[in-house]
Amino acid sequence: MAGTPREYINLATTGPTVNFSQYTAGGASPGTNVHTAFTRLRINPATLNVDIGDLTFASSTGSLRHGSATVTSMPYGVAMSCVAPRSANGVGNINLEGTPFQVDSTFVTGGFQAAGSATVSPDHQMVALSGGGYCGWITPAPALYNPFNPSPGEYHLQLSCTQAFIPKTRQFCVHIG
Repeated sequence: MAGTPREYINLATTGPTVNFSQYTAGGASPGTNVHTAFTRLRINPATLNVDIGDLTFASSTGSLRHGSATVTSMPYGVAMSCVAPRSANGVGNINLEGTPFQVDSTFVTGGFQAAGSATVSPDHQMVALSGGGYCGWITPAPALYNPFNPSPGEYHLQLSCTQAFIPKTRQFCVHIG
């Protein structure tokens, strides 16, 4: 086999309002919202960590300026804006329904006058993200600095098997069926 094998999770629910990350334009970041939508996630099967910077199965729209940088994509599980102090109008969504996984990470804010929240569903399969500030964001812990235009290798989102799949189908979950 040539190259390094890669394992991906197929996301059962995709579209403009699920499994996306967004840097909302405005304020000190002029342009259009940078919206990155995901259909699959790269995962390390041994640790169940997701590479939030792998954009192989993602598509992005929009472009904005962040200082001297042009932003064209966002990592998975991140919401960002640069509008006003303590305003969190950047949005994102994690939706693992239809997979044997749940989110096992905490989320943290970062940036200048950062604000944000992560609302996790009772079954830990969905997370609604809001992040911002002047400029600020929310990411899976540990916090990333200026989490835009990501590169592969950012294993920051920890997953675990859902209780519905333990122990009956644990093999499926751990080995990513």
